[in-house]
Order: sequence, then C-alpha cells, then structure tokens
Amino acid sequence: MSLSQKHAGLILVPWFNSEEWKYVYESIYCKNEERQLKALEWLKIWKLRTPILSAGVEGTLILLEALLLDTNIIPVEQLANIYSIALMRFLNLSAANSEKQGSFTKTSAKNELPKWLINLRHDIAHGHQIPSLNNLKIALDYGLEWLKRRYWEPQSKIITDYYIDEDSTNHLSSCLKAYIEMNVALYEQQELKNDFIENIKSTINKKLNRSLIDPCAVLDILLEIIAQSLEKDRQINLDILISTDGLLRTYFEKNEDGKETLNIGFRNIWQSLLNTFMQHGLALVIIERLFNVISDISYAENCKKMAAVWINELLISLNRLKEPGNEVQFDAKQYNTYVLEAKNFQKRLLVCPNSYLEYFLDSLLKFNSNNNNFNEDAVELLNSQSDIDNMHQEIGKIFTIEELNLEALHYDEVSLKENYFNFHNNGGVIVAGKKWKKIEDTLMFKNCPLGILPNQLRKKHPFLELI
Repeated sequence: MSLSQKHAGLILVPWFNSEEWKYVYESIYCKNEERQLKALEWLKIWKLRTPILSAGVEGTLILLEALLLDTNIIPVEQLANIYSIALMRFLNLSAANSEKQGSFTKTSAKNELPKWLINLRHDIAHGHQIPSLNNLKIALDYGLEWLKRRYWEPQSKIITDYYIDEDSTNHLSSCLKAYIEMNVALYEQQELKNDFIENIKSTINKKLNRSLIDPCAVLDILLEIIAQSLEKDRQINLDILISTDGLLRTYFEKNEDGKETLNIGFRNIWQSLLNTFMQHGLALVIIERLFNVISDISYAENCKKMAAVWINELLISLNRLKEPGNEVQFDAKQYNTYVLEAKNFQKRLLVCPNSYLEYFLDSLLKFNSNNNNFNEDAVELLNSQSDIDNMHQEIGKIFTIEELNLEALHYDEVSLKENYFNFHNNGGVIVAGKKWKKIEDTLMFKNCPLGILPNQLRKKHPFLELI
C-alpha cells in the first residue's frame, strides 16, 4: 500500500528497518534450525503487521513454515498433504504474480521455474495420488533457494531505509503560522513584541540583528521559505490559513451597490502568499477548503461570508490568468488540472446550493466557460434557493408553550355541565354550524367492522374480509 499521498512512490513495509530485514534474510539461509525458527517468528510478525505481504516474503513464509515442521510427531500422510498445499500455494504466488496473465506453464518458464516442478504441481492438483514425500521435500527446498535468487539476494543489494522528515513539515507549518501572524499584526498596526520577533528568528533559522530588522523583509524571508518547501512537497496544513486568525478574519466593506465585499486593504496583504499557493497549483484546494467552511454549520455567518468572498477573489485571479495579454499565465498541465478541478467543484456546489453562492457563482461560471443555457439554469437555481431562504426568514416569531394563553382554554366543571345540558335540551343538535346531529338509531352499524361505513362493501378491501 502507499505510505501516504504525501510520500508518493514509497511503500509501507512491515519490517522496522533494513537491518531487521537483513537479519531475517540471513537467519532463513543459515542452515541453523534454531535461527530459522526465529526467522519464521519474524515472518509471522510481518504478516500480522501487513496481512498482504510481497510475493517473495509470502512465499518464503509458506515454504519455511512447512519445512520446519517436526517430522517425528506428524504422520507421513499428513506431512505429505501439508507439503503439497505449501507447494501449490508457493507456485501460485510465484507463477501467477505477473501483470500479464497467460498460461501457468508459460508464466512459470518466464520466471525460470523448472518444468519438473510444474509437473509436480499438476500431479497434486489433478492426480489420484499425492507425490512421494521425498519429491515434495526436494521441491520445497528448491523453491526456497529459488526465492533466494529471485527475491532476497536482489533486494539485499538495493534495500535502504527512508526516514520521513517530519521536521520539514513542521517547519513549513511554523513558517506559515509566523507569516500569517506577522502579516495581520502589521496590517492592524499591532505592536510586535520582542518574544514574537525571537520566535520568528528561530523559525527561519537565521541570525538577524534585531535593530536592523525590517518587518517586510522578514515577511519576504518567510515567504521564500514557504515557496521552497512547496517545491519539494505540496502537502501543507491549510487549517492555519483558513481560520479566524487568517483569511476568515472579518473585514468587509460595501461597494456602490450596497453589497458586502472584501476590504481592499485586507485583500492586498494576502496577495503574495496566495500567488505563491496558486503557482504551486493549490488555488482549487484552497477554494474547496473555503467551501467546506460555508457548508459547515459550526462556523459563524461572518466566517461563511468571508469564505465566500475569498472564493470569489481567487476565481477572479484564475480568470485573469486565462486572459491572453496577462504576463503570468497557466502552463498547459496546470491549466488542465485547474479546469478539471473547477468542473468537479461546480458539480458539487450545484448539487447542494445555498445563499452564499451569490458571492462567487458568476466568477465560477465564467472560469468554466459553460454555455449560456447552463449558466441561466444555474442562476435560476440560485434565485430559487434564495427565495426559499427568504421565505424561512419571514416566518416570524416562534411561540413557546409558556407564551400560550392557557386561561382561554380552561373550562371549569360548572361550564362543562352547562354545555352538556344545553346540548341535550336542543334535541342533541349542535347549534354552532347546525351541520351535525346525534344519531339515535345505531342498528345501521350492526355487524359493520371498524373502518367500513354502511354504504361501503367490505369486498372492496380484501384484508377486511378476514374480520
């Protein structure tokens, strides 16, 4: 399995390091039964750590487990059956482990397995008798030596340890956090404390004279470190950026139409950082994360609005990059990636529209170059969603039980008795509305099941025929 998306091309292995692997390799082929048993234990531990082992390790485990059985306590017939199953499993792994599947004989020949070994497998699978124990033992020994030539020896020459450098990831996060904190502090004209400056100095790992420090120069250094780190690894923790300490910090202003937009000054302080992310193909990743904020009920309304306007700003920047006269443009590979991601993002938000789409829908439709009919349908969908939201807002006050006038619903015992006598004195006719009267003769309901009126037939309802 892949180690992770952060480390593409690497394989997660069950051994701790190459020294452990080499110890097991040497123990398997040392001709010392005690060490071989120890190696078998290690192979079983690897199996527990990673149930799907490589064919070389799995085949070795199968053969070694069979060969190390105590032949003094196991009957010959049972031992032959065990050897036969082990040989079958080993050959299936060794001969069938190929991308292009062909006949078993052709694949075995290509993998340099002798014909007599294949014939032995055929006798086990299709013969009336299991081959002799001696022949099976020779076949298992040959298979173990074959694995040494084909797997263990070649791997021993190239196996190496790879240590994940978590410090580089933490260093990138620290630089990004320091950049965001300092960027916001400068914009809001906050006083930069000495401890804060010292922390930044330790983060960028440079000796800077405090008296000569230019805050803008420090920001440039941090941004350079972030850009260099992204060249090596595009994976970055964006939670620091997309938070109330970063992009979601509330800074609105109203345009000429009275619509809330992003404060221009606040927008400009993020230009360099966001351009760096866009150059490394992370624009749509940031947009997706911002849309997650809009869809998350745990965020406040102001945070959702900030996320929406930032999505619009990023899409406007992407649209500018498409313009022919722009100095900075997409390369072909990056453009194709953005187009695909933008189409998928468009599908996602149109499936679950909400009122925040009005902030950036036009910019998204423009970037995706949809046809006019599609754009009109999308806008109509947004308008219908806005109508639903407005209708919910016009419901008004929702009353509680405590606010009900329970006294108006209260009837004392005297009033109930008066209503009862008035009802009977009027001949059983309810005065209000004069539509209902009391039924005196109830014989019409004789033998009539519940749910069926006298003018109805029970045959019309087959289940009532059982009553």
